[in-house]
Amino acid sequence: MEKILMICYKRPYPLRSGAEVRMFQYIEILSEYYKIDVVYISENEEEEDKLSKVCDHVITYHKHGITENIRALYNYLFHGMPLQVGQLYYKNLNKWLKECYGEYKYIICFHIKMASYILNLCDIGEKEKIYFDGTDAITLQSYNSYKVNRGWKKLAYWVEYKRMLKYEKKVYETVNNTILISERDKSFIINNVNAACNPKVIFNYAIDLGYKEGVKKENRSIVFMGKMNYPPNVEAVTYFIENIYGKIREEYDDVEFHIIGGYVTEEIKKYHGKNSIFVHGFVEDAASFLQKSTVVIAPMRSGAGLQNKIIQAMYLGCAVITSEIGADGLMRLSGNELIIYKDDKDFINKLIYFLRLDSSNARRQLEINARNYIHKYYSYETVKKQILNLFM
Repeated sequence: MEKILMICYKRPYPLRSGAEVRMFQYIEILSEYYKIDVVYISENEEEEDKLSKVCDHVITYHKHGITENIRALYNYLFHGMPLQVGQLYYKNLNKWLKECYGEYKYIICFHIKMASYILNLCDIGEKEKIYFDGTDAITLQSYNSYKVNRGWKKLAYWVEYKRMLKYEKKVYETVNNTILISERDKSFIINNVNAACNPKVIFNYAIDLGYKEGVKKENRSIVFMGKMNYPPNVEAVTYFIENIYGKIREEYDDVEFHIIGGYVTEEIKKYHGKNSIFVHGFVEDAASFLQKSTVVIAPMRSGAGLQNKIIQAMYLGCAVITSEIGADGLMRLSGNELIIYKDDKDFINKLIYFLRLDSSNARRQLEINARNYIHKYYSYETVKKQILNLFM
């Protein structure tokens, strides 16, 4: 059986965020047809899990946290790398890849953070065996973060945006086989980054977190789900609490806001217990929180790519309200699968309407449409076909 090497910037399992979902879906599907080796960078020793059972070899390179910022700055100044790329560039990993890359039919690299390794492999030759799955247009992510931040954060994102603009162009023009998660990200790379390339688009499939029929709704509960040290998620929740939630409380004093997702920052923890805001952290049964909620929100102000939190909530048959940025990565929306708001006033008005007790029929229709939409476009079977078309 032929072999594939997957180069990952973090362990692809367990599935704690969209990044792990993205990487593991390739492993899960392609392991039926190839031997899979995975190499990734980690801060900790990892216990054996499902990853070890589906892969032939799992190779870990350990981070050296103390020197990470020094490494990032050095590679930024002397090798032209964006900061998040330079943090994860290790000479010993680069050497190992150059020594063993000939063993593999395909080499698949995930995320711009690891792109320096495949740029070096492209210099050696055999470029047709190398695939780069950037997932999101990271330049777009950096630019969106620049727009919504202030002070030193705004300056930092601007500097990273300008460096990433050049770097992404180089990667997408050097690697022949490139992949992104949505048509929006593909369009940005071609038209805004101005890269001469033609990436394939492969979606993430929606994971069933535990859908149950007939779950009773709780009156006026709002839920946000996401990894809570991911800057776009922190920005979204902070924005909602500081700008929107107070207006909703003026209309409904019994409304509750629940935040679920691991790695909670201190910036978010401070809201717990105030004005019926509950910060739960990681929860075992996220499906129950989502299905019991009146509405699920994704008020994204930055980020790029496909919002996995949205497609997972829609798979569970939830009424989802999101921003135009949150919905931008979704394909072929007809307008009746989820609610998209345009600005703060529109967001407030739509929330007030869908939290009304007499809007239950409208919510129910939205929930049915959402689940049908995901089954049609973001199922496991759909994504499996996309991946096999590329590698078989």
